Amino acid sequence: MVFCMTSADSQDLYENTGLLGEYFAPTAPSELCDSANGSTQVLTTRLPNIARLDFDSRDRFELDRCAWEEEMEEDLVFSCRGQEELRKNFAARYTGYVYVYRRGYYTFEIEADDGFRMILGHDACPGQGCATRYDVQNWAMQQMRKNRVDDGSYGNQCSECSQGIYLNCFVTDWGCEPFSLWQLEGDGGLSGTCNTGTVTRSSKRWLEAGLHPLRIEYFQRGGDAKLFFRYSGPDTNDNMIIVPREKLGFPRYIGFMKEVFDVTEDDPIVLPPAANMGAGYPNGRLLYRTDDQFQRTGPGEGDFSDEIELLNRPIYVRWQGYFLIVNGGEYIFRLRSDDSGRLSMGGRGLGGESVVVVNDGLQEGASARDTRLFMRPGLHPVRVEFFWKPDANPVVSVPRPPGIQVLYSGFDTGGYYFSMSRDNGGRLTQNEFDCELRRFSWGNGMSVSRDCQGRCFAGSENVVGDRVCDNGEAGSYNLACENFKFDNYDCSPTYPVKLQTTPRPSITCLQSCQAGNFMRKDCSGCTSTHSGSGDEICVESYDDYCPSGVQEDCTFITCCVAEVNGLNYWGKDCLAFGTSTNCSGKLRTILDRIHQTPLLLDASSVYDPLIPRPPPTGRLTSECYQSNCNQITEAYIINQFTGFQTDQRVCPVEESPDRGFECFIGPFAADGVTDVLSQCQSGRFQWNFCLDRKTFDGRPHTACCSFLYMNARGGIECRMMGVAQGTCSSLLEELTRSLGTSTYTMITNGQVMKSCTTDNCNNPDDEIAGCPSIIDREPAITEGLRPTREPTREEIAEGAVDRPPEPPPWGLIGGLSSIPFALVCIAMALNKAGVFKEAIEPLFHTTKATVVAEDTFIEPQKDLMTSGTKGVDQNLTYGRVEPRPLGLRNMLDNHKVLPLALKQKAETAVPEAANAAWVDAIVAEAQIQQVTPDEIHPLPDVLEGTTYTGEGVICLPEELDMPFTEKRALALQPEDDFPHPSKSQSQDDMSSGNHHQAVSIGGSSRLNTSRTGAGSSYAVSRTHSKGRTGSKLTTARTVTSGFNSSHTDLVHVTERPLSEGGSADDSVLQQDQLPAPPTLAPATEIGHVEGSVSGLVLSPVSVGNLHRPAAAARMLRNQSTGVPRVAT
Repeated sequence: MVFCMTSADSQDLYENTGLLGEYFAPTAPSELCDSANGSTQVLTTRLPNIARLDFDSRDRFELDRCAWEEEMEEDLVFSCRGQEELRKNFAARYTGYVYVYRRGYYTFEIEADDGFRMILGHDACPGQGCATRYDVQNWAMQQMRKNRVDDGSYGNQCSECSQGIYLNCFVTDWGCEPFSLWQLEGDGGLSGTCNTGTVTRSSKRWLEAGLHPLRIEYFQRGGDAKLFFRYSGPDTNDNMIIVPREKLGFPRYIGFMKEVFDVTEDDPIVLPPAANMGAGYPNGRLLYRTDDQFQRTGPGEGDFSDEIELLNRPIYVRWQGYFLIVNGGEYIFRLRSDDSGRLSMGGRGLGGESVVVVNDGLQEGASARDTRLFMRPGLHPVRVEFFWKPDANPVVSVPRPPGIQVLYSGFDTGGYYFSMSRDNGGRLTQNEFDCELRRFSWGNGMSVSRDCQGRCFAGSENVVGDRVCDNGEAGSYNLACENFKFDNYDCSPTYPVKLQTTPRPSITCLQSCQAGNFMRKDCSGCTSTHSGSGDEICVESYDDYCPSGVQEDCTFITCCVAEVNGLNYWGKDCLAFGTSTNCSGKLRTILDRIHQTPLLLDASSVYDPLIPRPPPTGRLTSECYQSNCNQITEAYIINQFTGFQTDQRVCPVEESPDRGFECFIGPFAADGVTDVLSQCQSGRFQWNFCLDRKTFDGRPHTACCSFLYMNARGGIECRMMGVAQGTCSSLLEELTRSLGTSTYTMITNGQVMKSCTTDNCNNPDDEIAGCPSIIDREPAITEGLRPTREPTREEIAEGAVDRPPEPPPWGLIGGLSSIPFALVCIAMALNKAGVFKEAIEPLFHTTKATVVAEDTFIEPQKDLMTSGTKGVDQNLTYGRVEPRPLGLRNMLDNHKVLPLALKQKAETAVPEAANAAWVDAIVAEAQIQQVTPDEIHPLPDVLEGTTYTGEGVICLPEELDMPFTEKRALALQPEDDFPHPSKSQSQDDMSSGNHHQAVSIGGSSRLNTSRTGAGSSYAVSRTHSKGRTGSKLTTARTVTSGFNSSHTDLVHVTERPLSEGGSADDSVLQQDQLPAPPTLAPATEIGHVEGSVSGLVLSPVSVGNLHRPAAAARMLRNQSTGVPRVAT
């Protein structure tokens, strides 16, 4: 069955003549009259018990109160009850159009028993006298004005007359015409009393030519029933006649009848009970009725959400009509709503009305419910109910727009979920022209007399169970289904026996992978895959197009290959698939799926929204019946001129070779990203943006875009996208058009901030062409998944990532460059070692001589005494020290550097220098013997603080090469023979000079050495006892702390002189005997002496770092024993 939309000026009255008659069967006459408003509001909230295309002037109404029911739980019968009661107390409402061929004044007359009213609109739109079908449906007598002629007529008069304007209006006896909405009242109006008995009313009005909306209400309150509708005018030559049925019509309306109720007084939280079979809330108040295509009614999808929210009160909405199923089978219905929603369908035969799916109660957001149902072909009575209650808190953080959406999936949709209002509502209709709808509680609600194939057999219900099998053959009705108990088992045994059949054949087939996951062919969802020599492909066993939902009934029996043309972007493709029926039927289903699948925004932007996109076409190229026999050819196209194959495949099924530009896509909230691993390409993202190179269906990006626009709340938003088809400007236009279907999502004032063709060029962090304010650098959904910006293994494997440039071979470069450096270092070391020095023949010895010192050489000499001696080595040699040549002695004398002390005469040297030379000799000797100086000769404690460290060499680092600091020293010299200049000074002068000294010999006298101030003082005495081989040195050290306290330490050291006999222990000392301590200081005045490392001087001279050569020491020792030794 095909539906088409018709407009008011092109409706075909000859196709559907008559009016839509709706009959209400109240339980009591009092329900047909209200004491407050009469009968004007009694039908507003009620559902009809019988609905059919019907209107004739008549003197009686043949109404039947019939429905299908079971007798004794066995036979199905069409039973009728209480027709007489129904015919005595009922109400009727007729709606449709009356056709006027010629304009002019028309008189309408209605004769009825008991009451009636007529509301007539005016097809003069737009204009002052316009009243549409919507105005007639929502007529309210309180808004009508009684005409000047008191004949029961009311009218909404033209407003120009009251302003003194008469361009479109004119004055008649009834008022200012033409009336927009006109009423002829025959049931008491708003008086509160309703008419009983026969009543006739007639009145006159002006009508333009055309189709004028009409509504007639009739009330039967006992007794006889009659209703006659007459008119006269230009079309009747002013003759009063019954309005012919051909002048009345009810065109086919696409969509449902929608009724909106205010249920504030009831204040419910759930829908009315399903047992009410569509009856609304007790105190519900009808706000309006209208024709509705039931499109874009989902939460936040279209104008319906705005419509309900603007009412801002508890609302109950009811849609009624018929829904067309073309191919019977298993269907899934899904209802999504916020708040409550319910879908009910009428029955055929057994069962009656049933609730298909319900989502009841107040919701915290849109939620969905599913159900599975077996549907017969044909029109099905449908009722959709919706309830919404505004939030108690007027301020909500997240918008929750109200709405309801009904989707279904099955044979008619190719397995996809589509709205019931698909095809622009072409599968919905408001009225049933062939069969009447019955709705009685004892008959289980809505039902129609349509057979198993959807044919209407109203009035012929007695064929059920007439002992003749009506199975649709020979033009009969098809009643061989469960709804009619298989024609009351006329078409099957009373007790059906389950048939035993052979197992259904089953094979596996290759099946092309679906687009997704940023690839043209994504095989990740396959049961199994097959690669072979070509691209990867699925291997399946069951048909995904399986309306029954039972896999065992949908196993593959045929494998197919088809060539498809006219695909978006790709143009051509080859598809492999299996089918449980036949290849041709499955190919048609696949083509329908492709055409009905919405395109992505950038793809939609290249098509004109006003011109339907051409559907794809296809043809079968292979059909086989063995497992996996439907291989897609891998051949290449042959050039018809050269006979050689080209580089283009016959079946281009591979992925695009273009990697595409990597673009920022987002933010996450705008694209609904909740899982970056699956919704971002390869799981790549930065901040709250995906980093994609292709669209989700595998088309590579040709440009990256940045958009700026104003959202529905008046705020500024930015969005980053990639485009594979079209341009950024066309994509923005399509985005605006797509979001503009709802005031919750609509955008305005869109601008393209940037359109670029490089990777990541639409960076939102760009201060000039970006939008840093929308960046969330640590979004919650990426917790633990922060990117490292390193390519994945898959990207590297497929070559999707540019390889970074190879770094220079720094190791090799470093190794090569280090070779010259190493050679230079080796050369320098060898040169320093003398390897490269030219061998110079020595002047004073041979090259074979052993150099002991610069003035001593040992020459090897051959032992001539052993020459010729038998049994003795003839090459024996011995060492011989040759006398120094004269030239060597002169050179040494010329280059010898003597300390200043050696250049002085011994008798004029200062006592300090003599003492230092004596101590230095002891230390030098201790170094030769590798013992401490105390073991050679006890040293006085006065040497503490001097250059002697106590471990061999006397050295103080702070006194080397540094300015002289005054020290106290001991000069071992007799007190009476010491001609020190300080003798003539006073004690105070000596203290201010910071030093004085004295020496005593033989124990006859002792002179103390002291230091002023807080510090320490020393006293040293040396005694020599005759007859003993040693001397004793006593050192007294007085340590003074502060100015008042002191203590004295006595140290006794025994001196060990050289033994007279020259024992073996003294063999070393015998070679170079130590001089005795100096006993004489004949100098009469102190001169400047160059200090040594072992000596201390009192004069303020720089301390030198002079070491005495061994030859100089020996020269001193060889001098007279009475001469004091001098520091070297």
